Amino acid sequence: METSRLDLLNHQIVEGQVAYAQNCALCRGAAGEGLGASPSLDNPRIREGDYGTLYKVVARSLFETAMPAWSITEGGPLNAAQLESILTMLQFGDWQETWAMVFEMGLMPHEPVTVEISIETIDSIRLLPDGEKLANAVTTFGAYCIACHGENGLGTELAPALNNPDLRAEADIDMLTRSISQGVPSTLMAGWDGVLTTNEVDDLVTLILKWDTLPVDAIPAPPEQPIVITEQLLEAGAALFTQNCAWCHGSEGQGTRRGPAINVQSFFEKVTTDAAATQIVTMGIPDTSMPSWGDRLSTSEIEAIVAFVRQWEPTAPLVAVPETGRPRGGGSGPPWMRNE
Repeated sequence: METSRLDLLNHQIVEGQVAYAQNCALCRGAAGEGLGASPSLDNPRIREGDYGTLYKVVARSLFETAMPAWSITEGGPLNAAQLESILTMLQFGDWQETWAMVFEMGLMPHEPVTVEISIETIDSIRLLPDGEKLANAVTTFGAYCIACHGENGLGTELAPALNNPDLRAEADIDMLTRSISQGVPSTLMAGWDGVLTTNEVDDLVTLILKWDTLPVDAIPAPPEQPIVITEQLLEAGAALFTQNCAWCHGSEGQGTRRGPAINVQSFFEKVTTDAAATQIVTMGIPDTSMPSWGDRLSTSEIEAIVAFVRQWEPTAPLVAVPETGRPRGGGSGPPWMRNE
């Protein structure tokens, strides 16, 4: 009987690892270490906490945090069995084994995008008015903010520019402090009061107000983060490409009358990074037949497609011969092309 109970527990832990990889790792980290503003799950309060309380938090969300409701009865994607398996994993599982599961499934979250500010730049900033606060702020910005707000705070498609003369001219210090600490509803801006100290938030506000006094290259662009390739990721990418992309681009990426070749040297000469390819798939290309897939596929699915396509690069031909018939395995076309 004890053996059966142990087997059942282990089975539920494995199911929890799979559900965690698919739903939680992106924000919480492959080993529950916490990413960005999301705190760690690898702590005694979780392992030793009251199961009923934890279930309610995961199922219904946590008030005044970015934690969403995960229960299907609350509008989330998970049923009761999936929630129970995740909680069993959190309380009785091994985080290194969970990390391995996330890796094997090809769902590893990106390492937080950070940049390190040079000592020379920090020293030059310290000579400015409010230099110590500004020096501290650019270090904090490089560690926590650059992924969304971009090089020198000039903004990205994820978040607006903070290095902005209009923002400086109309700045409300209380509003800026509140936005950093508590987040901004209906945006990707999370509250950072659980990660940053009051002084660090205050320093960031000073940075926003005095950004025009800094050297123009004070905070460089973050490094490129290539997609981590695994066998499982390539298998998923192959299936997703067949289901969604082959109809236009051909079963081997050789192109059709509906879409250009992507298994050809000229494509890889133009699209040189994984980030660029991911951007194209996610956002589409205006004024072409290439739609936006960001509202149809998850980030991990798009990255799987990019990884699958990228493997063609070493053997891509100079000239592709377009496919003239229906692509093999292409079915009746991707959902966005069907008359359903």
